[in-house]
Amino acid sequence: MKLLLMVLGICFSMSSFAQFGEVNKQNLIGNWSCSASFKAGDLDIIEVSKLSFQEDGSSLQVGIGYYKNMNDEAKLQYDIASSWSLNDKVLKFYKSRINNHSFDNAAFNKTYQITENLLKSLDKDHDFIVHDLTENLLVIIPKGYNFAEVCHRL
Repeated sequence: MKLLLMVLGICFSMSSFAQFGEVNKQNLIGNWSCSASFKAGDLDIIEVSKLSFQEDGSSLQVGIGYYKNMNDEAKLQYDIASSWSLNDKVLKFYKSRINNHSFDNAAFNKTYQITENLLKSLDKDHDFIVHDLTENLLVIIPKGYNFAEVCHRL
């Protein structure tokens, strides 16, 4: 989910926020159900995913991105494996690789180049600020963006 949100290359200003809960690696380990929604240009985007953090520093995210403009809509399904690290309040995903992906609207994808941008983004590290972390809640904000991804422990 976080890669999909960042691949669009839309720059938003970062809002200020407060830190809640203790931020440490052990609090992240496990399975989470995540969602985010935002507007990018003329697109409304909603993303839902299952995100798992393993103790060995690996992660797997399986998700669906829903895209809608005034006239059309599309769906991207994806499965992304990454390595992750946590340094203070910064959660970093790196060494990402896509295991599977599919887009259900070729014309929409050609116009917005969503799949192409997703694949290009895999070569980059992706940093998130941990806004909130409790036993059952994780809220992360992609660095440089002004929206949050909200996750609930499964």
